[in-house]
Formats: sequence, C-alpha cells, structure tokens
Amino acid sequence: MSRIAIDMDEVIADFNSKLLPHMNTRFNTHITLADLNGLTIQQLRPDIKEQIEAMIGEVDFFCRPGGDPRQPAGD
Repeated sequence: MSRIAIDMDEVIADFNSKLLPHMNTRFNTHITLADLNGLTIQQLRPDIKEQIEAMIGEVDFFCRPGGDPRQPAGD
C-alpha cells in the first residue's frame, strides 16, 4: 500500500509560507507570519475557520506552482 504524508505542523516544511498568500488572496486579508505568533490561522480567524480548512483540503492546494494562489494546479 502506498502512503503519502503531509507535514502540516511546521516541523519539516514551512506550511504557513504556502498558506498565507492563498489565504490573503482568497479572503482579502493581510495576515503575516508575525501575526500568527504561536497561533494557527484558524485560531487567528475563527470566523472563517471552515473556509480555511476547506481551502487547505482542496485536491490541488499543494500543487499550485510557485505558491501563487492565482495559478491553476500543475499537471
């Protein structure tokens, strides 16, 4: 059986650097890494928690080239 692991707790990969440009574009916010300061994005913006989690769960979220949220997923 094949398995894929995704590190979303900032231990192996810098997830927030990928998330914030998408978040800021999609939700018209201006959140920086400094704004998080020990918080998750969901803790910082509980008003849109479900939408953030849905965005992260999109099939192509990690496939968008260059971290540009306006680009379609790569092939």
